[in-house]
Amino acid sequence: KIVAAHGNFDEAHVIDKVPEQAVDIEELRKAVFEGEAGWKALAEAKGGLV
Repeated sequence: KIVAAHGNFDEAHVIDKVPEQAVDIEELRKAVFEGEAGWKALAEAKGGLV
């Protein structure tokens, strides 16, 4: 699977959330590999796009 990412997969956070909310990188990887349903579920759980 190819994913366009800004930066790398060393760390991740919720976009536009103050204070910045970190997201576990393994949780993000799992969501990405689950496809659209996975990343949408992660965004809903975290309160914004990761």
